[in-house]
Amino acid sequence: MNIQSNPINFSRFAPKAMKAALRAIGYALTLKDLASMWDLSATLYMRLSASERAFLAIAVLWSLTDDEYQSVLEYMAEGEA
Repeated sequence: MNIQSNPINFSRFAPKAMKAALRAIGYALTLKDLASMWDLSATLYMRLSASERAFLAIAVLWSLTDDEYQSVLEYMAEGEA
């Protein structure tokens, strides 16, 4: 049997809140501005559990190089000032 001839449609099984969060991620990445980043954070807070948000945060941080990670930390530190 050819596995690719019968792909699984995971969106059928995903909860509505998770699909809404995924759409919001796509919109924010398309717009790439500060307002969409704030809107995305609000959407993720409202639609995902704390453990789901933590999972995403860890995956994103692991995807960064050391220099990129340092840039994120510096950006976050500037926001606290």
